[in-house]
Amino acid sequence: MSSNRSSGVGPFLLGALAGGVIGATVALLIAPAEGSETRQGLSEKFDDLTGSLTGILHRAKVSAEKALNDGREESGRIIEEAKNRAEDLIENADRTIHAAREAATKRRGKSKASEEEGDSTLDPSMNGNGKGTRASASSGSESQ
Repeated sequence: MSSNRSSGVGPFLLGALAGGVIGATVALLIAPAEGSETRQGLSEKFDDLTGSLTGILHRAKVSAEKALNDGREESGRIIEEAKNRAEDLIENADRTIHAAREAATKRRGKSKASEEEGDSTLDPSMNGNGKGTRASASSGSESQ
């Protein structure tokens, strides 16, 4: 919104300045005075106008340089903040990955230990696949 406002100021000032120059020139040319006095007056007005324009341009340049420097400082601050956040995220991710690996290793260790315990506590009639062994007589009658 501020860019719309500042973009309208430049053309307005340029138009006002041009109108002032044209008005002053016409007034000097119409006013009853000798040619040398008119030329002298025009020269003075032109010098005043040139000085005013120089001042306006200088202020505009200073203002633009300040805005540029402010923008550079702000972008540098934003970049530094983004780097810090990225480093924090990477550190948190590394900690999370490390904790997940440790938890997985502990689970594997517990799982192996429980499997070993389970093997020793199996019923002797179990053949390791969780099914009991059947007597040969009963297996023979099933196959017929």
